Amino acid sequence: MTQRNRDLLKQCIDEKWTPIVESCEALDDGPRNCVLCQEYLDCDNCPVATEAQDDGCDSTPYTDWTRHHMKRHEPNARHRVPGCAACLRLATAERDFLQMLLDKETT
Repeated sequence: MTQRNRDLLKQCIDEKWTPIVESCEALDDGPRNCVLCQEYLDCDNCPVATEAQDDGCDSTPYTDWTRHHMKRHEPNARHRVPGCAACLRLATAERDFLQMLLDKETT
């Protein structure tokens, strides 16, 4: 993984997913607030898509996160819903998945 990808992955963890895990105010605005999606609009060379061996974030915990919101909450408001244990579990799973990718590349 390139240093640029490591930096973007860390930024995605720090600026998007850790705030979502820690606060019900932080928003998942899909690719609009994902630095990796901004960098890799077509997902080519994106470290997440490469790891998942799939297009975009398919086959990652993000799929479960979005599916949960579509079924249980307002689909267009992807924040962690107060009191929803599944939201916390799924947001944490996505953050931990991204952290695993970063750790895998730095060890």
